[in-house]
Amino acid sequence: MKYKKIIGIFFLYFAILALCTPGLSKDKIVESTWAASPVKIDGSNDDWKGDTLTLEKKVKVDYAFRNDSENLYVLFIFKEPEKFMSTIKQTGMSIWLNAEGKKKKDYGIKFQIQTVTADNYISLLEKMMGPMPEEKKKEIKSKPTHQIFHNEVIGKKGEASLIATGPAAPSFNLGRGREVVAYEFRIPLKRGEGHPVGIGTEPGKNLKIGFEWGGLTKELRKQKLEQQTARSARGSAGGSTSLKGERGASGSSGFSMSRIRRGVKKYSFWADVILAKKQ
Repeated sequence: MKYKKIIGIFFLYFAILALCTPGLSKDKIVESTWAASPVKIDGSNDDWKGDTLTLEKKVKVDYAFRNDSENLYVLFIFKEPEKFMSTIKQTGMSIWLNAEGKKKKDYGIKFQIQTVTADNYISLLEKMMGPMPEEKKKEIKSKPTHQIFHNEVIGKKGEASLIATGPAAPSFNLGRGREVVAYEFRIPLKRGEGHPVGIGTEPGKNLKIGFEWGGLTKELRKQKLEQQTARSARGSAGGSTSLKGERGASGSSGFSMSRIRRGVKKYSFWADVILAKKQ
């Protein structure tokens, strides 16, 4: 009996030690591999053959990291895209980055495919590459809208503080297979003068990374409220109220934000990443 008591105290001591020791975390520890040449950001996992993939079971995602002296590269594969990326088109993917190894949403980059008008598309291209020939503008205007792969730096409240452009800016792409959807991301490591959107770290260092998508953004909240307003107006015109039991004090139909939130699920997880050193 005395022996069992000693063993129990022994395990309790080490459990407390593990919880109190800095640097230990329940998040997965993943080692990045050295990229001998820059990874082509094309949404294909062909460049990643031979890399060990880490599975995040709760969202059925395989992911891996590579880095060189300039960039961090991320492969992110949805194995069941129909279940877990239903809202990513509306919210984009936010990648949170903390060079101190802390789970904080102080600095992140939001990657999202956006639809813009032809005029806005021309304006964006000219900011990056300079004046465009009129013939090229005419070709672009032959289509009313265009898709762009947009990124912006975000803070802990999700507000955008900086939009990065140019060849050294973060970038992403995606590719669709028969049963999976693969995303590739490139994020600069350096931050400072001449590198305003980098992580602020270097090869060999540790990094805490969080992935987040879905949920109710300001834009999505506005869109859903507008849709509910339109449905309510149609219902009132027909002599009925479309949102039963949700009438305001004045007698007009109110809207339940909790009902909206329940229909938009947020997904997220974190990983501890050890950046590779040059071989």
